[in-house]
Amino acid sequence: MLRKFTLSLTAILLLSSGALASVGQTQGFSIGAFNDVTSSGCVGSAEGRNMVTVGHAQRRHDAWKDITLRQQERGALTQNAKVVGSRGKDAVEQRASVEGLQSQYARAGRSGTRTDEQSLNVNLETLTTHKGAVGRVVGEQRVVGVQNQTQTTPNGSSETHQSVRASQFTAVSGGSYSNVKVNNGVEVSLSQSNFATGGH
Repeated sequence: MLRKFTLSLTAILLLSSGALASVGQTQGFSIGAFNDVTSSGCVGSAEGRNMVTVGHAQRRHDAWKDITLRQQERGALTQNAKVVGSRGKDAVEQRASVEGLQSQYARAGRSGTRTDEQSLNVNLETLTTHKGAVGRVVGEQRVVGVQNQTQTTPNGSSETHQSVRASQFTAVSGGSYSNVKVNNGVEVSLSQSNFATGGH
């Protein structure tokens, strides 16, 4: 049984310029994991599991220009795999990733500018194999990602939201002469942005 888990969080970036009377902020996250469970040539079972949640929030307020930026995002990933067999070859291979990135920028004044951008990507893959014996193979993956942004300036306000929820399930069972393989894949990409300039 081989398991590996990786997690990285993009550093928060805050931009503020008094000369331009503007504020901005960026945040992002990335979760990647794989879970491989194999049973071969014996009576027995094996099981593997990964679970991770991430979340962060930002708030930026410029009292002089009356600009407020808020953004929040979170992600969650779970993987479960189990094989039960008798002198055969049973295996579950799981790959999963979820990535999010969002940013905000605002500049006050009569020619002020407001921008919001979001992107959210999910990828799930499962390969299950059951060969040559009485046994059962089960694999399940779930991913959730959520992003929220609000922005308020003297020229107006904006709000953006996007989320994704994806799951994948595979179950295979058979007898002494079984030779079964199931390969599942899910890919989701979301992105959105808005832009306003002037006294809007």
